[in-house]
Amino acid sequence: MTKAQALRKSIEHWERLVACETFQEMKAEGYRSEQCALCDLFYEEDEDYACEHCPVQEASGEDDCEETPYWFFIGAIYDDEFEDAHQAAQAELLFLKSLVEAE
Repeated sequence: MTKAQALRKSIEHWERLVACETFQEMKAEGYRSEQCALCDLFYEEDEDYACEHCPVQEASGEDDCEETPYWFFIGAIYDDEFEDAHQAAQAELLFLKSLVEAE
């Protein structure tokens, strides 16, 4: 899979998360690295630079999706705040789409 294909699959995944109407739907869709095509392609758990060459890491300058809306989404999930999770999912989707435009 190419970087562009992985980014497109990640965007499609977040489009599905944004379309969710309940936490149960979000949990069924998944929101961990195991469901992320970019993580599948770039994440190396035992490496010093775990996300090297990932477009998210290149844009944020951080590994593990730090400094992106992803962590606001996760916080809202753990706090059982569906509206906040939905807004963060929308922000993450816009962030990912901006990466396509930047290429």
